[in-house]
Amino acid sequence: MPEQRGPTAAQPIVRPVHAGLLGVLVLIEILRLVILLGWRDGGRSTE
Repeated sequence: MPEQRGPTAAQPIVRPVHAGLLGVLVLIEILRLVILLGWRDGGRSTE
C-alpha cells in the first residue's frame, strides 16, 4: 500500500468500516485454525 502523506496522514488508517472487516477476517482465520487443529489433533477425541 502506498504511504499516505499530507493531511490524510493525520487520520487513522483503519476506519470503522475497515476495522469491522478486519475483525471479521481475523475471526474467520481463527475459526479456520481451530477447525484445522481440531481435525488434526482431536478428530478421534470427540468420539
